[in-house]
Amino acid sequence: MSEGEFYPRYLQGHGSLVRNHARAMGFLRYVQTHRIALPQIDNFTAGQTWRTPLDGQSELWWDSWESMERALASPEGGEASAILEVDEREFTETSNVSGFVAQEEVVLDISDGSPPGFGTAVKIVIDIWKRPDLSTAEFSARWRAQHADLVRQHAAALGIC
Repeated sequence: MSEGEFYPRYLQGHGSLVRNHARAMGFLRYVQTHRIALPQIDNFTAGQTWRTPLDGQSELWWDSWESMERALASPEGGEASAILEVDEREFTETSNVSGFVAQEEVVLDISDGSPPGFGTAVKIVIDIWKRPDLSTAEFSARWRAQHADLVRQHAAALGIC
């Protein structure tokens, strides 16, 4: 499937299904992140040992862990989940999908709290894996403290706002 076919299918087709089944799934929020192919990023990553970037990400939000479990365990949630999974097989490489439960930790936010203007703001999404020689606790401490401090320290030079 070409990018010209994939992104509209993901946004309109799958997005509509998610909206239709949001109540059954207990979703508070659903966000799609679509990759923007840019030569500048390709040039930057060319010398890196980075993996090929993914085409998109879906963020599924619930009020709490308990509300997620309740919704997904319900008959309506199970049926909705099955419908969405069938649809995903039509336009994604399901053997290469991964996901995890997460909680955001804002390291830097110099915005006024307003969402960025539609179509103007962009973000870089970087998927990371901990080094195998680090425990989860060691990785988390390093990522949340030392690395976060470095990002804050160099945010202006990196153009992060």
